[in-house]
Amino acid sequence: MVSYSKETSVFSSGLVMSLKNNLSKINAFSYVVLNSDEFLEGLKNISKKAEQRAIDFNVNHRQVTENEIYSLYKFNLSKKSAITGKIIEGEFLLLYNKKLKSVVVMTENSKKYLKEVISKFNYLMFYPHLSKITLTSSNLYEILSDTEKVLGKKIYSNRSSGKRLFGEEETILKFEKGNLYPFKKVFDLSLKDNVWVHWISLISIDKDNVFRGDISRDGSVSLYAYDSSILNTIFDNIVKIGLQKKNMFTGKEMTPETGPKPFLLQYKEKVFSDVKNVIQLRDSLLNIKDFSFSVIHGGNPHLYMYLKDTKTDSSYSLKTLGEDKILITPQYTSSSVSLNKLIDYLVDNFSEYGEIKEVV
Repeated sequence: MVSYSKETSVFSSGLVMSLKNNLSKINAFSYVVLNSDEFLEGLKNISKKAEQRAIDFNVNHRQVTENEIYSLYKFNLSKKSAITGKIIEGEFLLLYNKKLKSVVVMTENSKKYLKEVISKFNYLMFYPHLSKITLTSSNLYEILSDTEKVLGKKIYSNRSSGKRLFGEEETILKFEKGNLYPFKKVFDLSLKDNVWVHWISLISIDKDNVFRGDISRDGSVSLYAYDSSILNTIFDNIVKIGLQKKNMFTGKEMTPETGPKPFLLQYKEKVFSDVKNVIQLRDSLLNIKDFSFSVIHGGNPHLYMYLKDTKTDSSYSLKTLGEDKILITPQYTSSSVSLNKLIDYLVDNFSEYGEIKEVV
């Protein structure tokens, strides 16, 4: 369980009260800040930067409040739909925690606005200085277990969805009026069916209806009823996970003194026992946004390829080993944000790994 104080929590109690007074609901993503100076400079000049890049967004923002722990900004952001030509517009708050080097963006607008407008805008404006935090199903379970302890009441679900190998979507729990399952039961059902929980609705049952919302492996959180302890438990856990991944993937680049620093993704299942999965993995990797590729060995019986993140110039070799491992070796240029992007893509579009192992 994550312990927190006024100094280390993502939100202060006063800020939570302000949010509850101004936002009837919250749709949010969380980020880790990789380079504070570059991020803050980009934030300061964001309208000019957006104009220079000629991106299809209109933006203006102002600082709402600032203290020694955090800065809070309000954005008006609109985008012209490439499909319908209609203007999609809304508002969001951006909270920068100076102590944790984290960012949470929150909006009352729809989850679609969060994912298709805010998230894309942040990627265009702030990558590679911001790294969006995504989760595994194990992370979801840990976060909800902590939240249940803080609530002192059971958390239930009436809807959930999952993903199988290569991102195939699967309904775990279909909505039926009156049906509620303890959230842990949903995870039990997913394990029996070899599915990873991807999204789950949440509710606590009491006269005050203290907690209601949902959470997803893509890192999105929606809250319709909450208090300060719930808000901090959920987002403190998410930011802690993001910071752990940042530390794990920092300093992985090869140097003349240290040589390569490879690591393994160890899977629980023998995912490469079928050569078709190896070939499908190769084809899937060719779709990572802003990556280029060179395939050395195409997947029969193993895959060996080089990948380069064209946004950061980070590069890696990737090999399948045996029936249950992927070996990733960062080259002379590597960044934690780029490695995180690669691992997140594998989780969402291939398979959740069992653990990450250093190769010594």
